[in-house]
Amino acid sequence: MLQRLSSSAEVRAYDAFVIAEAEVHEDGLQPAMNTGFRSVASYIFGGNSAGESIAMTSPVRAVEVSPGVQRISFVLPSKHRLDTLPVPKDTRVQLKPVAAHVAAAIEFTGGVREMGAVAAKTQELETLLRTNGLVTAGTPPILAEYYPPFAPGFMRKREVIIALKA
Repeated sequence: MLQRLSSSAEVRAYDAFVIAEAEVHEDGLQPAMNTGFRSVASYIFGGNSAGESIAMTSPVRAVEVSPGVQRISFVLPSKHRLDTLPVPKDTRVQLKPVAAHVAAAIEFTGGVREMGAVAAKTQELETLLRTNGLVTAGTPPILAEYYPPFAPGFMRKREVIIALKA
């Protein structure tokens, strides 16, 4: 942690990592998460050119890039590099590098059914950033889910993460 913004929000430095990501065209966050999760999970459970299983990590990340279009991704274990990972069999799954960066995150629990339900936490985090003189990178916020979908909402740790300008 680089800076505490509130009891539930902080600024962090992230090392570079690789994600496996599927772009999903669905109305609603929950259907998109389900479809995207299945695609990316298939890749890490052996649906790749090597038939290799890759350890599952958390969080599952969701980014709304436009209405009805979400990108669902897993962060791959740090031992993997983009050039050594097997190729996904599902053409919807893309492997992408994410450069080292600084981002702010706000943690919360409870049910999230639509990207619009994340708006209040996103707005709260953006207010904290402005108050502290921090500038966003201008990329869409990321919803990070840390618990499986069958866990009760009150037990699920979630975060809204917003990249900051370097």
